[in-house]
Amino acid sequence: MFNPDAPAESTDAVLARQSTLNQSTRGQWNLYRSHREELEKLLVPSRSGGRICVLGAGNCNDLDLRWLLQVYRLVQLVDLDGPALERAARFQKVAEAPALRLRGSIDLTGIAARLGAWEKARPASPADADVQACLQAASAPADTLAAALDGPFDLVLSPCVLSQLLTPIRDVLGANHPAHDPLLAAVRRRHFQLMLDLLAPGGRAVFACDLFSSATVKDLARAPREELPGLLRKRVAAGRHFSGLDPASIQAVLTRDRLIAPQVATVRHAAPWLWHLALSKTYLVYALTFNKTSAPASRPASSPDAAPRDIGGE
Repeated sequence: MFNPDAPAESTDAVLARQSTLNQSTRGQWNLYRSHREELEKLLVPSRSGGRICVLGAGNCNDLDLRWLLQVYRLVQLVDLDGPALERAARFQKVAEAPALRLRGSIDLTGIAARLGAWEKARPASPADADVQACLQAASAPADTLAAALDGPFDLVLSPCVLSQLLTPIRDVLGANHPAHDPLLAAVRRRHFQLMLDLLAPGGRAVFACDLFSSATVKDLARAPREELPGLLRKRVAAGRHFSGLDPASIQAVLTRDRLIAPQVATVRHAAPWLWHLALSKTYLVYALTFNKTSAPASRPASSPDAAPRDIGGE
């Protein structure tokens, strides 16, 4: 966690929010089927016997754990909400599988405790010492956490979790707060650095992202698949998407960030699809896959990257 001396209730506030979300979707295995199948296409290994790590696995409604355990020799699931992982393993009847590793109580942001405290007293300025400490923590190298998660892995999956990591920043500070964009950028960079730190040289990462929903796009659930790329471009051009998570912004982090780019090879884009989260809500999802370079890259000193270029919102 960001600050081991922070009151437990600070982190608990963020955990409680995530736990509530997980509880609200825990019974939606059947609704996730098409979304789960789209992710599975991206997770097929080039050969069996590898290791996979899933960041923000939650209820695992988007993961067929039985299939993963057949094609990977080790499956590690990581989430802040440990009980959600345990329920998922029991539901899919793999709780006793020796190749399954559950890692709960893992704060992927590095700042959950601080964000929880800000729900009671929001900092007024980016110059606030608390904001600066938070930025420093979010910008710190992720290699210590990666080592604790027992890498390296052949494949690392981020299944629509980055938006969940960033939402508390928006909810606590507000999208117009001057500290919002720098914090968003720092947590975003940390997420990709963690993925790379967890990967073996030459390993592959899959990043899936929910970009906007039927809450702002009428009849999104019935949009034909062939129209989704054009709809994505139109919404991004209008700034009507989750700030800083559009494909161009993520591509920029992977290919132009001085810390990330030297470690990244072969970025590929997957065609967008629809994720029917519930009967009343649908998300547009896109995915990027990228490989870690085979040769280790020298790492410059860490510093926050630029604020996201596209500031819009769901």
